[in-house]
Order: sequence, then C-alpha cells, then structure tokens
Amino acid sequence: MQLNRLAYNTATGKASKTKHVVPIEQTIYPDRFMFKNREKIIAMEQSIAAQTTQIKNLEACLKQYT
Repeated sequence: MQLNRLAYNTATGKASKTKHVVPIEQTIYPDRFMFKNREKIIAMEQSIAAQTTQIKNLEACLKQYT
C-alpha cells in the first residue's frame, strides 16, 4: 500500500505536504488483487467504466435541457 502525501501547486510549481487524515482499516481484503479473481475484477472495472460514461452522457443531456 502506498500513499501520495504531496500536492503540487501548478501556479507556483512547488510541492507541499498534505496533512489530511487517512483512515486505514484494521482488516485488509486482498481479494481484488488475487490472480484467481482477475476475470471478475476486469468485468467489474469494465462495468464501472460503462456506468461512468453513461452518467457523463446523462449529465450532458441534462445540461442541454436546463
């Protein structure tokens, strides 16, 4: 597990350390990263991508009507 604790300011080009709290659960479930679940995870990721695209399309249609 890795955390990126640096935030880059594009206006100044400098990095600053973020101080937000990152909750870490006591139990970590690695099922997503196991090889035997690879096909299920790929299918889920594709489904999420399709749903995200559909949401963006619906939001664009909604903007046209408002």
